[in-house]
Amino acid sequence: MKHNSVRCPACSNELTYSAQYGKWYCYTCQKYIGIEKVDKSLDQARVSRGTVIEDIFILYNDGRLIKHSTRRLKPTVDSDVLTSMLVAVQEFVRDALKSDERETVDEIKVGEIKIHIIHGRHISVAVLIQGDDVEGITRRVRDTLSSVEEKYEGILSSWDGKLSTLNPVVKQIESLFLS
Repeated sequence: MKHNSVRCPACSNELTYSAQYGKWYCYTCQKYIGIEKVDKSLDQARVSRGTVIEDIFILYNDGRLIKHSTRRLKPTVDSDVLTSMLVAVQEFVRDALKSDERETVDEIKVGEIKIHIIHGRHISVAVLIQGDDVEGITRRVRDTLSSVEEKYEGILSSWDGKLSTLNPVVKQIESLFLS
């Protein structure tokens, strides 16, 4: 058991504090827990370094959405609209700037939310990030994406569009919520 950790009253697993919502979140129960902040110093440390991934979008490199995962109980973002917007922005930038096909948009910032897009050979991962340690998050996403593409090269290179064949890929990328 970790010292000074805040535990879920239902399952006893460690909770994660969301500075954006001012609430504790249990990944096991997949819900926000309405408890008071237990340790102010622990809470401040988490908030100061508490950069979190709010949403993960996994896209096949042809623009198809593979999966949208969110840490919120109810998504506030329409998956199809955001995916279409990301693809459209990529195409617009390429056309407007007459840039190389390999050049891509990697970051979009809207208020406190930052959208980072990490591109692999077969899939891209777009993450909505809340907090200041964007570099640490993008490094973790890049490392995970690299590992996934190496491990599942055969599945990804010849993907037939069936979402169920990518379940192990999705599961490994969704583990970013927990790290």
